Amino acid sequence: MNLIATLRQFFMNVERSRHMLEGIMEGVANQTELINRHMMTLTEIADRRRELESQQILMNEQKIGNKSKNSPSVATQPAASSEVLPLFRVMDYEDGPDELTLESIVAWRGSDRFEKPHRAFMAYPRQSLLRGMGRELLYHIVRTMRPQNIIEVGTYFAGTSELLARALWENGEGVLHTTDPFGASRCPGIIASWPSDLQSHVRYHALNSMEFFTKLENEQVSLDFAFIDGNHDFEFAYLAPRCLEWVVTISYWQPEVELSGDEIDHGFEVTG
Repeated sequence: MNLIATLRQFFMNVERSRHMLEGIMEGVANQTELINRHMMTLTEIADRRRELESQQILMNEQKIGNKSKNSPSVATQPAASSEVLPLFRVMDYEDGPDELTLESIVAWRGSDRFEKPHRAFMAYPRQSLLRGMGRELLYHIVRTMRPQNIIEVGTYFAGTSELLARALWENGEGVLHTTDPFGASRCPGIIASWPSDLQSHVRYHALNSMEFFTKLENEQVSLDFAFIDGNHDFEFAYLAPRCLEWVVTISYWQPEVELSGDEIDHGFEVTG
């Protein structure tokens, strides 16, 4: 009788444990669903804010354009359309550095090799918001690293996209994957105005950054180099570069350029 009572108690305990585990699993599932809903809500809010910011920028550009019709000053925002230059080779990189390092960038910045890209890109493409030596540095990085796949978050008016594509064209290989969830009615037309050889190096995606990275991961696209210029809120700026080896941060309105690192005395910051 004691054995039967013991077995009965044992199975009762097992049944109670099963019910407890089911309750815990149901609670976890509910919490997971709640978290997913919160994440979707945050994403929708951030996307809507970005859309409103883009609309405000376009309105500001129209105001700037109206005020500056008779003024020779340069607007602080890019024009929606601009003359596209024919393809041209800036310089030969066969005798350039074998790898991108702090020392090689410092040497490049102080050498004659900086002057040609500086003359070529100091005022072109007009649609690029990059200032200072940001354009020259991006060109130098792409020519030196020779990436097979570049990703750009934040196409906007595709000015920096054109710069990156020109560097890939000079390399003779590589593809730029660029995304802007609010550029579907704007970006494809701009890219279509480029020379066909330049267009062949670009793939435009009308996706937010999470959808963009998920799509590239599913398609097994290697991320060799990234230029992150999308939503600048902390959680989005923090998320994007977690899996990247090189992260470039460039100030639009200041001459400094950063590659995530320790400050040095050459107008930019670098770590590899």
